[in-house]
Amino acid sequence: MVRENLALVDDMQACAVIHSDDPIHVQRLNQEVAKAMSAGNRMGLEISPGRAIRWATLNAAKSLGLDDQIGSLAPGKNADIVLWSQHPLSVYSLAQQVWIDGHLRFDRGDASVQPTSDFNLGIITPGAIRP
Repeated sequence: MVRENLALVDDMQACAVIHSDDPIHVQRLNQEVAKAMSAGNRMGLEISPGRAIRWATLNAAKSLGLDDQIGSLAPGKNADIVLWSQHPLSVYSLAQQVWIDGHLRFDRGDASVQPTSDFNLGIITPGAIRP
């Protein structure tokens, strides 16, 4: 892997997207974005964190033709939201809360809102959604 790839694709004004089929990397795409951003900045590309985070959000939605529905926070769009303990590109940051389809599905401070696994986070058991 060339760590600068995302930054180079973005610098050429193409739709840079980060994704993974790996069960470990998919849980840490924010850190992979940070690594690529840092590598691009070391090359002199001057990529801001806001621009880099789009590689996992808006650009990913755009690549699927869904950027009018998802990928950014705007009125009328569907949004799954993660509230981080620190900057989302920091290796020290932890997900504090996760909202999916308007419902709190994970809360680090509330044991009753914690799935058995990260992979169960988006799975909604019938009757499990609280008002």
